[in-house]
Amino acid sequence: MEQLQREGYPVRLDLVTNVPNKELIPRQLQAHIICDQLTFGWFGANAREGMMLGKPVICFLRPEWLADVAREIPEYVAELPIVSATPQTVEAVLKDLLQNPEKRQELGRRGRLFAKKWHERSAGARQVDAIYRQLLGGNRQLHS
Repeated sequence: MEQLQREGYPVRLDLVTNVPNKELIPRQLQAHIICDQLTFGWFGANAREGMMLGKPVICFLRPEWLADVAREIPEYVAELPIVSATPQTVEAVLKDLLQNPEKRQELGRRGRLFAKKWHERSAGARQVDAIYRQLLGGNRQLHS
């Protein structure tokens, strides 16, 4: 962040850890870009909630895990609007997003659609229902 500030970008880091959800969302609403886990290799609740709020999200997506998910749910990976970055590449990724407000807006729009489709409660229920149907041989109707 300091390097970006020295280059004239109006950025501010809001490092959020161990914050209750009721305090997290107002802080996410103020953000223009959400950075999630840059070393682990997949995203968590912070990124999902950021997408639900229509914020562009940066997170390291470990290529082998992305490939595993793509084999199981190809459309999920095809629609995933997260921009992958590592600690070594995040500065360049941030610069690109800072210089391209239309790209930020589009990623935020796509992120909201993605989160609603794949991570809303009803989406989770549909996924669990599909798993149960498959386990039961696909010929039984489950009721909610």
